[in-house]
Amino acid sequence: MNGYVENRTPVWVHAMKRSIGPGAKIPLNDLYNQYGIKHDLEKGEEFISWLKNVKLKDTDKWSVVYKGLKEEVETEVNEEQIDKNDIDSIDSIRKTRPPKRRDWVDQTPVKRVDITTYDDERSTQQEENDNINVAPNKLGVQDIVLLSVRKAREVIPSINDKKLLQYSLEEANTRPGKDSLCKIIRNRISQLETIVR
Repeated sequence: MNGYVENRTPVWVHAMKRSIGPGAKIPLNDLYNQYGIKHDLEKGEEFISWLKNVKLKDTDKWSVVYKGLKEEVETEVNEEQIDKNDIDSIDSIRKTRPPKRRDWVDQTPVKRVDITTYDDERSTQQEENDNINVAPNKLGVQDIVLLSVRKAREVIPSINDKKLLQYSLEEANTRPGKDSLCKIIRNRISQLETIVR
């Protein structure tokens, strides 16, 4: 079908299972695929009248523009007739596309990074921090937060300072990837609370 439905209001509207911006147009073919087939309606005038009477009753909000049925042409093409050079690949499109600005250069895809060998600053801080030979009760909040889970399982059960653990827990809660460490710290705090009682 040749035509569209237009939102005439100056605001966004949610209708027909979608958000429609001010002045936005929705092709009638999309709406027919969504509703016409479901309600077993014929293409053309029957669907347009159903759309106006059921879905889009308010003529102040919606304008339905119908320009008739398009002729749909289906042709069968043998694979032997298709020349491989006629089919545009992404690379050929990228190279033949007109430049958007004067300094436009054809960009080749960036090489992927192997994340299994990737080192960031936090992982090196943790490795350095795991080599701590300080007594567990002399650790600071940042030292505890930077512990790896493996080292935390060894060190945190020997810490008896509840305030230090609470401050460390607050700091670790704000950091991504520290859920296991937070769980270990919470368990130790609950152990200390039961010992004091």
